[in-house]
Amino acid sequence: MYRRVRTSCCVWQRVQRMPKATIGSLDRVEQVLKVTGFVQTAPGFYEPSKVLDAASELLEKIFGENGRHARSAIGAAELPDNTPIEIEFIFAVNLKAN
Repeated sequence: MYRRVRTSCCVWQRVQRMPKATIGSLDRVEQVLKVTGFVQTAPGFYEPSKVLDAASELLEKIFGENGRHARSAIGAAELPDNTPIEIEFIFAVNLKAN
């Protein structure tokens, strides 16, 4: 449960910052294309994809059908700065939309 909450927070923080930093408005997102997640795991933990389920579910709640995406989940022994999860997003964006 902790990792699901942490994952949701990671996604929400990134999505909130995206409009101001890069595209101006979430209305310009046409599709979430791909999500790649790196999950810091302990030996014997083989389900990093389940940790990323929370990210996928939140993106679908935010963007509806356009939030459905391809996904890769990778377990890692260590991540920079001891971060528990690192997520990369690829969005299709219409820069001509108002």
